[in-house]
Amino acid sequence: MIFIEKCLSHDLPKNELNRFCITCEASICKHCVKDSGHKDHKVLTIYRHVYQNAVPISEMEIHIDCDNIQSYKCNKMWVVSLNPLPHKGSGLHIEEDESCYVCKKRFRFCSITCKVYNQVLIPPTR
Repeated sequence: MIFIEKCLSHDLPKNELNRFCITCEASICKHCVKDSGHKDHKVLTIYRHVYQNAVPISEMEIHIDCDNIQSYKCNKMWVVSLNPLPHKGSGLHIEEDESCYVCKKRFRFCSITCKVYNQVLIPPTR
């Protein structure tokens, strides 16, 4: 999914694709929300922080359990990364029981992608 690029439907200021319509499964801009019928849809705001796409925990935790996903502050709000974070130095090689279940980096899950991938591979037991 592509985010933060210019919206091809709206040649207006501030037309970055920084929203995700869950209902339509599409990257959209703020003008799409108003003009293109997404007003009553479930929409997440995507932020760019240090070259990574992130979503506020307050918006994401409504849809998935964000426990055990590394969170960090971006613009004074807690966010989680959409994709695996690039880790440098000591974060790359740590004991397996303390690392991301999927990409083996620091934290149980370093991103939403890793947590979802893990849940697809290992369905929860009942």
